[in-house]
Amino acid sequence: MSRPGKVFRFNFWRRISLTTKTSLIFSGLFYLIMAVFAVFLAIGLSNAIDSGDIIIGEDFSTRTTFAITVVLAVILATVATFLGALASSIVLRPVRKIVSQIDSITEQDLSVRLDEVDSQVELRQLTGRINGMLDTIERAFIRQRNFVTDSSHELRTPIAVLQGYANLLKRWGKTKPDVLAESVEAIYRESHNMQRIVEQLSTLARLGWAELKRSTFCVSEPLEEVVSGYKLTAKKHNITYAKKPAPQINADKALVVQAVRAIVDNAVKYTKEGGSITVSSFPDGEGNTVITVADTGEGISEEDLPKVFGRFFRCDKARERKSGSSGLGLSIARSIIDLHHGTITVESKLGVGSKFIIKIEGEE
Repeated sequence: MSRPGKVFRFNFWRRISLTTKTSLIFSGLFYLIMAVFAVFLAIGLSNAIDSGDIIIGEDFSTRTTFAITVVLAVILATVATFLGALASSIVLRPVRKIVSQIDSITEQDLSVRLDEVDSQVELRQLTGRINGMLDTIERAFIRQRNFVTDSSHELRTPIAVLQGYANLLKRWGKTKPDVLAESVEAIYRESHNMQRIVEQLSTLARLGWAELKRSTFCVSEPLEEVVSGYKLTAKKHNITYAKKPAPQINADKALVVQAVRAIVDNAVKYTKEGGSITVSSFPDGEGNTVITVADTGEGISEEDLPKVFGRFFRCDKARERKSGSSGLGLSIARSIIDLHHGTITVESKLGVGSKFIIKIEGEE
């Protein structure tokens, strides 16, 4: 069991600032060195007097030796204290600067980063680690804020629709079969919209933390599977895969397929029945694998082209939810391609159609 006195001394030392501790340590070392020097000086002076090298009175000799020793000790102690404080101030100046910069970081502004320290390797490593941690925290905070903002923005409408039809059912549903049928259909449709929106928002949030599971594979095989699936679910569209030299790609297979599905799904929604959707893939000769999805749909205006990959953006404002589009599919596709350090672009003309072009570094 520890003694109270020891605990008090330990806590007292722990509560002292680092600057004070450094000054005390430096001063203590200088005190020790100077005290030893003063003792040796006094002994040397006394021996010189005793041997007759310095001839003075005996009483005066004792007083002089003591006085010189005391004066030297005081002077040297003062110098030691000053040098210790100066040294600690110089050494700890970068630490005080780091503390000041950390104090300026708030949840409203996470963009502040610590300046690199040039003098100490250890502090340079520390600031690097702290800045890396701040980068991670800022990205997580932005993702969380976007998730909350996007959820509240996009779920507001279906919730309002559900409430409206629920009130309609409460008032007229028991006596009017047509109102009952319409309300049930609307509630079913909007609940599925909400489910899809939540799932896509969760996907976007996960992509912020995703680690790619890369493998080398022939890109034509999964693309053919995607096209085959849409041929069954979108029979009123002419969906084909244009076979070209099959390129090898080093990527996350599941995520690449998800990105292509999002683009094809968008093409199906905005292409009239009987229209064509063509998926193709080929090496570009520059070490990249190119995947294209071309359709004969409504097309995109020049004004809207820069916005198509934004969250919740819909080109056709009149159709809104009737198309079944949440406006998140292309944003998910872009996030996936960004993870692969690739590019995704779109070429389009109103009334003619659109062509989405993905480029990912691969193997020819």
